[in-house]
Amino acid sequence: MSTSTNSSSNSRPRSETFTESPPQSLESTPHRSASKSVSFSKSSTSSSAALGLPPPPLTPIERAAYNQSEFTTLDLDNTGLGLPEHADDLAALCKGLITNIHITSLRLTRNSLDHMGAKALCHALSGGMPLKTLTLGWNNIGPGEHEVDAESIKPSGCRALAYCFEKHETLTHLCVRDNNCADGVVELAEALQSPMSVLEALDLRGNSLDDVGAKAIGMMLGKNRTLTTLYLGENDFGPAGAINIAKGLARKLEIPPPPVRTEDLKVVDGKVVHLEPTFSLSTIRTLDLGGNQIGDDGVRALAKSMDLVKTLNLSWCGIGSAGAKFLAAGLKRKSNGMTNLQVQGNELGDVGARALAKALRNSSSRKATIERIDLGSNGVGDKGATGLAEALAPNPTRGASPLTTLLLDWNEIGDAGATSLAESLGSLGVAPGMRLRMHDSKVTTVGRKILAQLKLSGVDLQVSNYSDAEQRHYPGGFPTAAPSLLQCELCNR
Repeated sequence: MSTSTNSSSNSRPRSETFTESPPQSLESTPHRSASKSVSFSKSSTSSSAALGLPPPPLTPIERAAYNQSEFTTLDLDNTGLGLPEHADDLAALCKGLITNIHITSLRLTRNSLDHMGAKALCHALSGGMPLKTLTLGWNNIGPGEHEVDAESIKPSGCRALAYCFEKHETLTHLCVRDNNCADGVVELAEALQSPMSVLEALDLRGNSLDDVGAKAIGMMLGKNRTLTTLYLGENDFGPAGAINIAKGLARKLEIPPPPVRTEDLKVVDGKVVHLEPTFSLSTIRTLDLGGNQIGDDGVRALAKSMDLVKTLNLSWCGIGSAGAKFLAAGLKRKSNGMTNLQVQGNELGDVGARALAKALRNSSSRKATIERIDLGSNGVGDKGATGLAEALAPNPTRGASPLTTLLLDWNEIGDAGATSLAESLGSLGVAPGMRLRMHDSKVTTVGRKILAQLKLSGVDLQVSNYSDAEQRHYPGGFPTAAPSLLQCELCNR
């Protein structure tokens, strides 16, 4: 029977920086078996066995190279791969991966692979291993600003990756965030247009993508029909880039009918009936654009093409009240099915909050779908809070709003707004487990007493104000930069 040891990869010794887990787990714990360790160290155990000593433990690199272990997740995060002193380790890893038939998840976050290491790794992965998840965040795969001959090597790492997942028949999840890959995104996007690609989730956050890169992504979205999750947060594109992404989301891809044998043709009223082509819509369900200054114009374009998106992050995007109105109009479309909206850190104000509030409630023509909304740090005051309260109030004919999480941190809401929210959320029909968070608000002791009654109705309530010295610095402190509010399912960050 094997035993497990819970420890992070950064703190455990090199010989234990690996994980054995079922394929579905990306954050698994180390898993060792004494019998397995012995069987994998044939060349190194003879002298130890002669002395009656236990064999030395194998390093993760050795275990991968032997290709005799059946663990499916190899965790080599932050282990120095790519540095000169670990050149032999990287070579051993690549050699082992060429013939490995077990590993489905490979984690190499926060190493120093650069473009050369990425090329070597992708060459190793072309051997046919059943890899499904590859995380390469923070590896400087793109060129550094200090490189004089950057023009000659800019695309090399991204070109290797593009070729890898264009031809790879099992790779479904790829994380290349924070790799300075702006100039290689076009190649990655072109590869994703290949019918051979089966990629489902792609993380390109923090790669300095500009409008040109966003245009390439938009063209890819118009043709790719496997990608469901796309992280583009913390890049550098603006309204033009968002407009092109919206065009890609809205494009209907024509799928020609399959070839039909002559004997299978149908004849109706003396005429041959030909099969009509079908049309496929975008498969994107999670879209992260947070931290890109797309403004109101970018939101206007997205609002018309986000019907199938379930989770949308537009935090810190320079959106004003006009953009909030465009967004609300999109949410009120009959075909819209969004459930999670994040617009923290914009400039919506009371006008924008009231506009979005109308999209949170049911109407005579459609049922609202938003279950979670983050309106933090938007300058929302009592009028905006009152508008939200009115939207949440149960309606005898239209029923209660499906909203279960309302985040209003770092706003200007005082006692009047708190009272309105308390009255609405305390009414009959509030969803069990409703969550309301108002950290760093202007609610005084009076308002807090009123809100405290919500706990009796089963509301998960968290409230603090500017004068609370012990709570003022909400975990992480007040955000000074655009945070990634969607946790990446690839690197769990």
